[in-house]
Amino acid sequence: MRPAAVIFLCVLPIGGCVREPQPGGDGQAERDLAAFDAVVRQTASERAHTAVALAAGPDRFCWGAAVAARTPGEARKLALARCTMRARPNGIAAACSVYAVDGRPLYLEPN
Repeated sequence: MRPAAVIFLCVLPIGGCVREPQPGGDGQAERDLAAFDAVVRQTASERAHTAVALAAGPDRFCWGAAVAARTPGEARKLALARCTMRARPNGIAAACSVYAVDGRPLYLEPN
């Protein structure tokens, strides 16, 4: 793995939640959304097996990511577990779904 990728992966948020941006808000939702976008882009550019999972509620969504897994299936399981771990405490009842595996978007496909 490239040294720059290792450094980035160390600071890559493996999960998070985003609220719907509110008028006059402090911009935190936009920063969180940018973090999610960065996670999706970075995992898509890695050579190792990666996955991003997503759970969407009416006014927010949460995600979990896995990087450098041994198999695509392992990456999926880890991303789903990390997503679920963040979604429930944040009041999102929807189940997490795989958003992308190894850079391939899967969000609209059955999991």
